[in-house]
Amino acid sequence: MSALQVVETERATFMVRKHQVNLFSLEENITAFRLFHIATWFLQLLHTFANLTLAFHAQQNGLSCWKIWVALLADFFLTIPEASAALDILLGLLSSKAAHARPSYEIQDSQAPSVDIMITCCGEPVRIVTNTIEAAAVQNYPSDRYRIFILDDAKDPALRHAVEIMESRVKGRNGPTINYLSREKEEGAKSHFKSGNLRFGIEASRRAEEGSQFLAGLDADMIVESQWLRRLVPHLLLNDNVAVVCGPQ
Repeated sequence: MSALQVVETERATFMVRKHQVNLFSLEENITAFRLFHIATWFLQLLHTFANLTLAFHAQQNGLSCWKIWVALLADFFLTIPEASAALDILLGLLSSKAAHARPSYEIQDSQAPSVDIMITCCGEPVRIVTNTIEAAAVQNYPSDRYRIFILDDAKDPALRHAVEIMESRVKGRNGPTINYLSREKEEGAKSHFKSGNLRFGIEASRRAEEGSQFLAGLDADMIVESQWLRRLVPHLLLNDNVAVVCGPQ
């Protein structure tokens, strides 16, 4: 079941459709999952206790059991990382509350907020970056309401050439604007790596015409679904207290 909702902002009015999403099996049966982890811990302790009992009995009966003690010691050290991870999961499950069905939203029609997509890269294979750009360029989102910025910290001429070809092809099918940018790094100055690259892109976004209402960020190897923007942007529109939205990877 879905319902339409009108969202009014300072710039425009948007139509948002609300969808009901089913819970994952883990979220529906969190109590059973907690009990499973507790049972796993109990069996692990029982296994360790049984091994120690056998080793003590063997020693009391005069058997040469130094190999058993070496094996037990090795098993103990090998179990520490696994036990630590299991304990972390268990504590998280015990402290978590019961889950509720979370709604999914979707921007309707061609009226949508403006978004600038920042794709940061630095020396990744050209094919990987272009796959990410292609997925961003075929969003089921009004093409005049979002732009793509390729932020290349490696100044790769091959990538720049590939982006120029892609930009021409996307423009021919009335797709979004694609911008290739590469910042100049001052010798001796801190570049701040990816965060500095993102800041450079944000500043470029502000200078480009009117800027955008929202910013989206992608790594060089992130292939997003076509509904990515339509599904994430409404969460920012519907709640003034939300500043960042991240989908599952």
